[in-house]
Amino acid sequence: MADIIDPTIRKFANERSRPGADGVVGYYYRGLAFCNEWDARDLGTMIPNTAAVIVDGSETDGRQQITGANVHQLHGHLAEMVADMEANNNAKLNIALKIAVNWSF
Repeated sequence: MADIIDPTIRKFANERSRPGADGVVGYYYRGLAFCNEWDARDLGTMIPNTAAVIVDGSETDGRQQITGANVHQLHGHLAEMVADMEANNNAKLNIALKIAVNWSF
């Protein structure tokens, strides 16, 4: 099989594929850290899964306020993403890791 030498493809690989994979790998590791801390600190029990607002300073600094339910929803999303990336012997994670070069956590 011949190597792909088209400059358009090279540019896409370097400017879109690799940075895209960097983002995926960083997203995975941030999500994994979130879920690990959630479990280790039993935050699912500590944070009520309700519409109660978490008082974090957002009421005075312009950020949108969040609720306990919002954080539980985020945990659910991240837990699903981590499980999906790790399914089938890390199949999806391994694809991203092969392409990624500059991911950060």
